[in-house]
Amino acid sequence: MADGTPMSLAERDLPTGLVEYAKSTPVNWNVLPATERASLLVLQADQRRRSGRLTDAEQLLREALVTSNDGMLRAKALHKLAVVHRRRAQYDAAERCARRAVALLEQADSPALLGNHLMFLATLLVGEERDGEALEVVERALPLYEEELGPDHLEVAFVLSVAVRLCRSCNRSASARYYERRRMSIAS
Repeated sequence: MADGTPMSLAERDLPTGLVEYAKSTPVNWNVLPATERASLLVLQADQRRRSGRLTDAEQLLREALVTSNDGMLRAKALHKLAVVHRRRAQYDAAERCARRAVALLEQADSPALLGNHLMFLATLLVGEERDGEALEVVERALPLYEEELGPDHLEVAFVLSVAVRLCRSCNRSASARYYERRRMSIAS
């Protein structure tokens, strides 16, 4: 920075407007409220992940986890960290992060977000050929989607189609037929 202190990883790639502001006005990231700092770290990490800089993204997400005590923000950081691990084919680490995010969201009152995170966890489990566990997770997510979006929403139909596929792979024919009938009633 202008005062000679080294820039943090998060400060290094600020959007241009903020960089210009930082040049004209010294910004001390340490005086930002913890939640705001963590939120900015998560945004920076997302930019790094999208540009393929996974090591930088992981470092920023870990810093965000240490910085914030806000459960929702920590769940978001854990989810994004799970995505980084999945991109690196580190499926065990991805699953651990995803499960921690789900645990945090179970304490919050956000059924739609919890449903989304459960579906992400299910995709990780399917990728590891653990269809039985994935089906349990999808069956936990389904009522959350129905509660939040209504039983006839297209996203509910998508969750039902995933349940059908998993039921078939787990030899649960009756459940597969039940979910398929429900899905077809939405699509028509």
